[in-house]
Amino acid sequence: MSLELCIDPVDCAFPGLVNELLNQAPDTADRQISLAASITPQGYAYFLHVRTLYIWNYFKKGKERLPHSYRLNLPPTGLKHSISAVALIHRSESDNALPSVIAVSPEGTLRYWANPSVPGAYLEKEVGIANDVVLSVVPFDQEDHVDRYLLSTTTGSFYIIDIFKERLPEMGNKAGNNIVTRQVTFTRNSFTERFTKVLFGSGETKQSLVKTLVADRLFNDADVVTFYQSTIEFYSTKRNVVTETIDVTDYILRDLLETEASLNPSEAGLSFDRLSETSKIIRRKRSVYIADAIRHNGGLLLLVAAAKPERRNLTFALVHLTPASVTAKSTNWIDMLVLPEQYGIPETTQLRASLYTPSPGNFVIVFPTMVVSLENIESTTGSRICDISKFTDQLIGSACVGTFVQVIMKRSGICNVRHLPRGFDTTFWQKFGSQFDAVFPNPKTAAEAVAKVFTLFASKNLPEARAAYVNLKNRFPDDTVIAETVVALTKKMLDAKPSTDPRWNQDAPIPPTGAETSRSTSVMTHVDDKLAYYKMIIMFLRYFGYIESFTTQMKTFGGRSPLAVMVEFGEKVFAMNVVINMTHELYCPTVDAAIRDLGAAIQRSLSMTDNNFLMAKDYFAKEVTSFPALIPLVLKKQNREIEDKGALTGKVLSEVAQMFVAIIESTNAYLREDWTIKPGPDEQVLTNNPEFLTHFSRQFNLVFDFLESGHATVETESLLNAVNTIGRFVLSKQSHLQRNRSAIIQRFYDYGKVDVALRLAEEYLDFATLIQHCYRELPEIERRYQLEKYKTQFKSEEFDLYLYEYYKEHGLITDLLEQRGDRVEHFLSKHHEINWIRNVEKKEYGNAKTTLKTIAYSAPNAKKKKTVLALAKLAALCEDEVDHEEVGQITNAITLLEHQEKINPNVVKSVNPTNAPLSIEGIVNANLSGGDKESFLKALIALTAVIDKREFATDMDKIDTLRTRIWSTIIEADKWQRAMKKSPMMPAEDFEAHLNGFYAESKLGEILHLLSIYELPNNLKRQLLPQSTTPLKKLYHFNDSEAQTNFANLIDNVFGDIRRFLDSENENPTA
Repeated sequence: MSLELCIDPVDCAFPGLVNELLNQAPDTADRQISLAASITPQGYAYFLHVRTLYIWNYFKKGKERLPHSYRLNLPPTGLKHSISAVALIHRSESDNALPSVIAVSPEGTLRYWANPSVPGAYLEKEVGIANDVVLSVVPFDQEDHVDRYLLSTTTGSFYIIDIFKERLPEMGNKAGNNIVTRQVTFTRNSFTERFTKVLFGSGETKQSLVKTLVADRLFNDADVVTFYQSTIEFYSTKRNVVTETIDVTDYILRDLLETEASLNPSEAGLSFDRLSETSKIIRRKRSVYIADAIRHNGGLLLLVAAAKPERRNLTFALVHLTPASVTAKSTNWIDMLVLPEQYGIPETTQLRASLYTPSPGNFVIVFPTMVVSLENIESTTGSRICDISKFTDQLIGSACVGTFVQVIMKRSGICNVRHLPRGFDTTFWQKFGSQFDAVFPNPKTAAEAVAKVFTLFASKNLPEARAAYVNLKNRFPDDTVIAETVVALTKKMLDAKPSTDPRWNQDAPIPPTGAETSRSTSVMTHVDDKLAYYKMIIMFLRYFGYIESFTTQMKTFGGRSPLAVMVEFGEKVFAMNVVINMTHELYCPTVDAAIRDLGAAIQRSLSMTDNNFLMAKDYFAKEVTSFPALIPLVLKKQNREIEDKGALTGKVLSEVAQMFVAIIESTNAYLREDWTIKPGPDEQVLTNNPEFLTHFSRQFNLVFDFLESGHATVETESLLNAVNTIGRFVLSKQSHLQRNRSAIIQRFYDYGKVDVALRLAEEYLDFATLIQHCYRELPEIERRYQLEKYKTQFKSEEFDLYLYEYYKEHGLITDLLEQRGDRVEHFLSKHHEINWIRNVEKKEYGNAKTTLKTIAYSAPNAKKKKTVLALAKLAALCEDEVDHEEVGQITNAITLLEHQEKINPNVVKSVNPTNAPLSIEGIVNANLSGGDKESFLKALIALTAVIDKREFATDMDKIDTLRTRIWSTIIEADKWQRAMKKSPMMPAEDFEAHLNGFYAESKLGEILHLLSIYELPNNLKRQLLPQSTTPLKKLYHFNDSEAQTNFANLIDNVFGDIRRFLDSENENPTA
């Protein structure tokens, strides 16, 4: 998670007197400049206002009152006092011990307070700086018996101030021998003096002193370093000599030239000697200013500002000098800080900036209107980090205390400069810190471990939070355990009683009369607090990288992921927030009634029915995760009101619709926040739950029913706005497929809000509605233009494919075939029933034939199959080289379908009601099921479609089986057992006559007669006869062997007769 630089107010306040002064309007332009402040690591702040100093302990946090300050009057002056000429002397580590105070006026009048609690008990002494001006007072060379300070003037004069600890103060304000001052004069050798004159010029034009730093023999025996505009001098107070003078311009200019691309590349890499030779030219190109300097890593760290005539804003650089680099006349390292244009600082006569190093590797620069934090500028591995935090509050001071840089603001007070997760609520801990349990030093359970990390995180103690997080991961490496713990913690928090509201206690005081407004405000505050807690939990999850690991679906959450549950919690608390606010601002009787019912149920579940201090809304707002129960209850009450009044009423519909709109607005507000978790399309959360969305659809349709009834009057416009919002919300949660031909959009269209419908259709890609409108309402030319426009507008959404599908579904084949391009060709290739027409247009008859055959063999209807096969045959005959064998196969298939057409319609209704294409077996079986001689003959004749056909050559056994089945069915259609019965007394001639008569009237006799006269070639008729009569003779089993023999003889004779008849016909065709 990305961090941002924050100005984080410390949980402390200014004293009342200081607040009054800060809130006063400045009398003059100079009044504002006289405000300054600083703080000490021991917890004391001091504030300078004109000629008065205020001191207080900002570590002491009094809940009942503001901190007390001590007011000290500074020495009179005609100039402005400087906070840098004030120092606090801490002689005890006790919190109760006040620091001593030393302050020096610009003219050099020193006042010393051993105990600021007695403002009038001070010692005063003149330092004797003549016509100079005091710049600063800094601690220097402390000893057990004396507090020693080094006073610097703006012209570079120095004075030692000794304040003896064991000498009792004398009566009055005269310092006597308690305070001893002396001037320190540093001599220069001849070379240094000449060099200094070259750099500084005469004493009258010497550069002003910027800062004095106690170096503590950092550079050889030098113990004082002074910084002028562009030079540095090193002093040894032991020898009272200037040990070194450095021109910063010459020292760092080479590195600036090499580092900054804006300078002429030809000047990069110039030697020090060459730079000296061309110093005048170089100085005209670049002016260098020392803005601040501190000790750092065995050397000095300078904040340097560089100006160019052609550049409006300053360029800054951090320059590190060490004894070795000074000896080598170079920098140890330099890091350029080119501020973005919006943060640029123009060159001014007085540049104010303070440099700090609160922790190793972290550099903080405080400017009057912003703070800049730099990290990893010395590292060779990590990437350089530069963060900027701009502020509008007036800066009145800054300091480095512990691991934080602290800035003192006019309105915000003392603030830490720190990195926090982006969007972190810096006021959270101040509001809710007292409600947290003490951190478990050695957590034993996952819940305790998570609570510890979260508490440290919420209290902005990120380093300790990270350490606790490492222990958490080591002890509980399974993220599912953490997920369950965090979800449980979040639910507990969202449904918890407000701990700071005494009304939730049984012994709460009776609320005063007329406290309804304050009660409602309290409810809203509690919901806001729950939202703040939820946000902090999400920030916690983001910071420690749990968002990605919470995406796994878990049985614990009903197959949903912990992430989805956390998102749903957020949706609920946002929805609760807006609905509570809505009921507070608007008259909502239906919603309020539902809230009362739910609140009463929650009150009973908590066994708090005796508590008379809370409203139902308090109980309802407590149970944030139960919020969805409100919606169906509101709809139920709405329906009851409608039934009671006998008609739809606009007021109740408008109220409930407004509730739905408010919930939608809460969802949008949730998604707009940068810190919230955005659910993926497959995550099941509250707002895409089908059951939840059903309520919105019902209200949408109910309102539209009312609008279409014509009863709406004054509510019409507001109701239309409401259904517009509700409709958009539902559409946004639907898939693209669900939105096409949207019933929601269609209702707007049918109601006459065509423009609204079309806007929705365009926004939510309901292409079917757009196309339908073009065909219903637009003339042909305009329709063609609009459809082409949509093709371009929704090219990436593949509008054209939806258009082609519309053409196909609505039978607009001509329009479809007018389309050109690869995409329509690709579309047609997937729709064979149309593509063959395009093949014929292109005279691709082979492709058309293949496509038609594919369509035919998959056709569900025999009639369609026959038609398509006929077209395929025609396409085959149109080919340049006709494949006669293939044409014959298509013809045979058509012939077979013609035999199917001849099946008795009554039989078709029974055995093949859909008229599906039948195989030869199906056709034969269907005809045989007819049971009459015509059907039997059709079954027999149908065999001619496959006999002697090459494609059936391998199925001769199958054909023989069918042929045998046909003749068997024909023979079995009559009762031959009765025909074969012969009386012992019956003469043979009579039995033969009887048998011939039965045969002549039998189905077998009739079929053989019909076959003999049927218009077929005799050789084909012969092939319709059974190849063998053996299976036919076994169809009946007679008890009498003579009857069995007679039946067999009959079968042989009748088939033999027909064969001889057909043979004779072949020998004498004209007979």
